Amino acid sequence: MAESRSRRGSASNNNGATTARGRLGALSPNVLSQAVDTLRTDPSLRNEVASLLREIAPQISQRAGQSGTVRAPLAGFTDGDIDHRTGDAATPYEEETVTLDMPEGTPRRDAEEPQEQQEEAAGPPIRRWLGWMEKSVPFVALLLVKILYAHRLGICILLGLFGTFIHTNATIKSQVALKERRSVKMLLWLVLFLTANIVLIYYVFEEEKLQNSLILMQPNFDWVDFWTLLWVVGMTDFVIKFMSMAVKCLIVLLPRGIMHFKRRGKYYMFVEHLAQSYRSLTPMPVWYKFLSDSDHSGGPVLAFLLTASYFVLKTLGLWNKAKQVRQAWLKVVRDTNYGQPASQDQVVAAGNVCAICQEDFKGPISLQCKVRATS
Repeated sequence: MAESRSRRGSASNNNGATTARGRLGALSPNVLSQAVDTLRTDPSLRNEVASLLREIAPQISQRAGQSGTVRAPLAGFTDGDIDHRTGDAATPYEEETVTLDMPEGTPRRDAEEPQEQQEEAAGPPIRRWLGWMEKSVPFVALLLVKILYAHRLGICILLGLFGTFIHTNATIKSQVALKERRSVKMLLWLVLFLTANIVLIYYVFEEEKLQNSLILMQPNFDWVDFWTLLWVVGMTDFVIKFMSMAVKCLIVLLPRGIMHFKRRGKYYMFVEHLAQSYRSLTPMPVWYKFLSDSDHSGGPVLAFLLTASYFVLKTLGLWNKAKQVRQAWLKVVRDTNYGQPASQDQVVAAGNVCAICQEDFKGPISLQCKVRATS
């Protein structure tokens, strides 16, 4: 009897599903408003449609390969819920939910996809990096603003010194190119201006004793952190640059009788190499204090390793600088002859005019390639 009841129940469900199919199939597919009106006015049809969805749920879940939820507007329809012109819902309505349960042993779709396809779906690495940067930029900007504001005075001073260096260096180059037509007043003004900058720096920051770095001694700081290190090294570096430019101005001011113009380039090069070597030497005490601070650098072992590595690298750099200074000094003391003084006949044969600058010869030299050079 139980079997007969189950058969009768299944038969009635099949008949209901068939009836629902027939009644839905009778509707025109192009008239959505008619179908909606039919579902709204016929409660038995709504129940049959729900039974039909429950019947075909296992087939849908087997094809889809995963659990899902089908939401159908089967109940709670009222007047004005559906726009008959478009077929869209005009107001919220109740929904009847039919859950599609995946049979046991059915593989999931995402498990069947290769790993390469999953990685491609996640997007290329550059897109993920751009997304991460877009989210991180505001926080980095806030941190940068905080740092700039905390060190605003030092940053403004270093920017001012950098601008002074750029302007003064360009002026010196232009005066060197003028040779005898150089402006003595301009050069004297540059010497006084650079000297005043150096004196003003050490006067304003007298308590910090920044001038101690020039004689390889520690400035007046109880503890040297990263920002203090940058401050001391940067200020000392600019001071040495100003000193070297002042010396170059004095060389440009020398009259031709004391130092010939063709020899001055060697002195400029020697002063530049000497200043660069000195600039590499002065930061050593400050760096030593910064790296050897075991209380703030991770312990004595790490402090020793960092300090030893720094001195090894610095020694190699100073050795290369010393060789450059030696080569520059040898060029100063050794007068290189590129040819022999031209005779009067050679000058007359050349027309007494330089073929390059179209000016009269001054101290012409006859080279091995038969080209006359002026001094």
